Amino acid sequence: MLENQFSTPRHQAFLGVIIIFAKNVRRFINGVIAIVAYSYFGGNSSSLYIGVAIGLGVIGMGIWSWIQYKRFWFHVDEQGLQIKDGVINKEKITIPFDRIQTVHLHQNVVQRLLNMTGVKVDTAGSAKKELEIQALTKQDALSLQDLLQKYKEQLAAGWANQTGPAYSTQFDSPRVADTESASVKEEKDTLVKLTFYQLLQVGLTQNHIRNGFVAIGFFFGLYWQFDNLLDDFIGKSAREYADEILTSWVMVLISGLILFLIGSVMLSIGRTFLRYFDLHAYLTKKALHVNAGLLKRNEYTVPINKIQFVEWYSNFLREIPGFESMKIFQGQSEDSKKQSVVVPACFDEQTSKLMKTLFPESTEFPGFETHKVDSFYERFLIFIWGALATVSSIVIALAVNMTSGLIALVVLLAVIFLCSKKFVNSITLQFNGQMLLYQRGWLFTKRTALKNYKIQSVSWTQSFFQKRRNTAHLTLYTAAGSRTVRFINADLAKALHNFLLYEVEVSKKSWM
Repeated sequence: MLENQFSTPRHQAFLGVIIIFAKNVRRFINGVIAIVAYSYFGGNSSSLYIGVAIGLGVIGMGIWSWIQYKRFWFHVDEQGLQIKDGVINKEKITIPFDRIQTVHLHQNVVQRLLNMTGVKVDTAGSAKKELEIQALTKQDALSLQDLLQKYKEQLAAGWANQTGPAYSTQFDSPRVADTESASVKEEKDTLVKLTFYQLLQVGLTQNHIRNGFVAIGFFFGLYWQFDNLLDDFIGKSAREYADEILTSWVMVLISGLILFLIGSVMLSIGRTFLRYFDLHAYLTKKALHVNAGLLKRNEYTVPINKIQFVEWYSNFLREIPGFESMKIFQGQSEDSKKQSVVVPACFDEQTSKLMKTLFPESTEFPGFETHKVDSFYERFLIFIWGALATVSSIVIALAVNMTSGLIALVVLLAVIFLCSKKFVNSITLQFNGQMLLYQRGWLFTKRTALKNYKIQSVSWTQSFFQKRRNTAHLTLYTAAGSRTVRFINADLAKALHNFLLYEVEVSKKSWM
């Protein structure tokens, strides 16, 4: 019988009232800003009443937060994690241990100031992404996380001693016994611990263009919300001066481009430090742990058996310092992208260590067969992008002149031809009878590692044009999403389809 300090219903820590209050205030912060801005800049005579209303609203939210705190109870019994919640509509939630996917710890700014820790429980089959207990002491949070994991392991102990039959297919690779590898060390084995300089490298090699456009969208959204107030604040003369500047489009274009690049890089570095400051990723016998964050501290614990597949991705900038980012996809109910855990920098030694731990099949059975995609994929990409380049060149010719349009067409077609050829040549599918390695990308590379028994379903599709070229698409479905290998040989796609479906049927390994 496990020792259970959470056997009787209990509240969160008392300081949870402040955490709940802060969360309620944050939900209404945009409305409060709009009201204050309207009152201040608009010179409205009802500003006093607006201030009183905001004050009463804050007091009301404080009372509401206290009631929320008092109405929230939780405990753990042999049925699972029990939660009672709700002020007007009371709700009792039972989370069976076999439905619990992962238990993560986290700390936002308020929680860190109060030395409190939140616990998030991700469940299978739930419409909600996570259930959260917002305020526990660090010791209680760790104890609850450990207790839930032990109950889950105890429940699953009777399911782990089954094995499947041997098989024989055209892929003559030895079969692994249907038991989990015992080669992982019991103690903490540090995988990645980022220094300040390495974190700066990660920030400098982010996708700056994407981050820049996100920032532009955010600021334009704010601008349109408070456009009338800005008129009163900056004055009509300043607005007229700005209009004069806009008439000099060359200066605006150059200045805007410089500001965009500088702002994008600074935003990328800032986001990197906020998300990955003091990152520590380490392995234990049964789980991968990742702790990171400057203002909001997240502590992810991903059981190794929950990991569905792992991806490494890089770009031409990250090849200079020699690292790539790693994304771990775990089984969950919904929204696999939000639930993936990212380690932003892995060097060769760290990647090798992770492969030996999570994918021992890659070293125990090194005989990988390598397959390339059909050259029809290259011609397909050239046709699609070439058509878009032709339309763009016609627009340029009509807007400027014929010479400019022809030059644009030649340059675009040359770039499309080179990029398509490089991209298609970079795609490889490797298979050793136990796992698959799927790599693609030229300037932006991505590599996926996936074990056979983690696959839940397989499908292959073939269009009319593919049928003439004897090619097909092969899609692999897991509990964390799907990946599609495009334009591979149709005979290979059918053979892999049949083999992997057989693996799904006969394997007794626990994919969760």
